[in-house]
Amino acid sequence: MGTVLFVHGAGIRFPDDREMFEQIKIALAHYRPDLAVSFCTWGEHLGTRLHAGGAAIPHYTHKEDTTQTTADVALWSHLQQDPWYELRALVNKQQRQQILNLEPVSYHERLGSLRPFMKRPHVNKSMEEHWEIRDSRLRALEFPLTLQIKLTAANLDQAFATAKQMLFASSMYQDALRNVQMATDVEMLAPILARAVIALMQQNPSRNTENQLQENRRLRDDIIMLLTVEFARALHTDNVKSGGQWQQLRRSVFARSQQERQRRILLDMFTPFIGDVIFYQARGEQLRDLILAHIQHVTPPITLLGHSLGGVACVDILAQHQLPQVHSLITAGTQAPLLYEMDALQSLFYGQALPSHFPPWLNIYDMRDILSYVGEELFPDKIQDIRVNNRHAYPQAHNTYWTNPETWQAVLPLLPPV
Repeated sequence: MGTVLFVHGAGIRFPDDREMFEQIKIALAHYRPDLAVSFCTWGEHLGTRLHAGGAAIPHYTHKEDTTQTTADVALWSHLQQDPWYELRALVNKQQRQQILNLEPVSYHERLGSLRPFMKRPHVNKSMEEHWEIRDSRLRALEFPLTLQIKLTAANLDQAFATAKQMLFASSMYQDALRNVQMATDVEMLAPILARAVIALMQQNPSRNTENQLQENRRLRDDIIMLLTVEFARALHTDNVKSGGQWQQLRRSVFARSQQERQRRILLDMFTPFIGDVIFYQARGEQLRDLILAHIQHVTPPITLLGHSLGGVACVDILAQHQLPQVHSLITAGTQAPLLYEMDALQSLFYGQALPSHFPPWLNIYDMRDILSYVGEELFPDKIQDIRVNNRHAYPQAHNTYWTNPETWQAVLPLLPPV
């Protein structure tokens, strides 16, 4: 009997680390139930965080006023009880003015003053075609990487996908879409659709999803603004002249400096990941010592399974220490080959060969995972690169190796014999 010892990568925190470990345990229980599985979790203990709450970042601690207006509280109270509230009011002519009265001040400032609907022309075939075009464009939207990363970082991507499906499957959405005739309607409908998605996400059975969106108002508003821009883009067709309304909407949604806003969003999204990488380069011995301690306490022969930065740490350990109890090394989505080529690997200078005691090394990568690299040309006869298809775009491609059967087909031959 041997042990598979898993080391997770940068930016991973509880509960994502436990979920990843469970995926590995389930797979190995199916393929190799004779092997023990152990987990070196380090993100919660050693991972980086903004200890002073972002004091080093200009204006980060001087956030916009987070107090909600009475109108804002009233609107979200309605939406939490009934996610279709605004869409239903939009369809109901008698309730349109009520929507305008409940619109939060913050959205007036960002999206401009909302004007009452003008009298609509008689519905004809051309209008039906416009509805179908808008509907198909909304359904085919590919949301920007900024939004995808933000959702993934908050573990909200599945809740978002479910909410989007519920929205597009509803008759309320279709009825509201038929009310869109002019640019002023696009200006109103885009943020309403965005808020409907958030309200539907809050209906998710996961308490984590509901709590994050209710308690983290800034996260909620960031997602709404990113969605609003994309929904407005899809709703605006060439046949409906906006007189510059689309550009006005884009400017008003991002009323603050684009660079300032992007800086805060990117820092929130990437601080755990980039911070962990910087931490490892500065004080990586803390993580390596932790992994070594785990190696000493599990049953050999040991297969080290390192994901992302965890794989980098495993390479450094095996290059610096002769550990006969380690049977093999398997890395997935790792940056070790790139760091070596950049002469930035802790354990080896560029051009220095791996030591003779280094165990067999299997490296798994996905072309869509921009954080995965290959090493066969750099370490000839020491590493085997195997390409898999996780069937996701980045960033999901980086964290879905362990649910991919192709990964385990590659891993099995390198595990200790039964």
